[in-house]
Amino acid sequence: MPTWIDEKLAIAPMPSEDQIPELAKTFKAVVILVEDQELDYDIHQWGKFGVKQMPIPDFGTPGLNDLHEVIEWIIVSSALVCVCDRRLSQRSL
Repeated sequence: MPTWIDEKLAIAPMPSEDQIPELAKTFKAVVILVEDQELDYDIHQWGKFGVKQMPIPDFGTPGLNDLHEVIEWIIVSSALVCVCDRRLSQRSL
């Protein structure tokens, strides 16, 4: 499901609740880009993951401070990280 950007970073469509255990086998940290109303489940169900949510509205862009904060979080987490967004589809990856 994920598309690898480099050896530590991947992007993926927002997984369904039943796909979380499979992602947990590979990733220890997840950045979620969807807004709260787009979530089909509580993000706390990611359990042992480090989870960072940076909601970006449709057709919106994150601010530079938000990007910096997420990049720092990814670097500090020193884990394999998956960035998930509902707007990514298997076709676009």
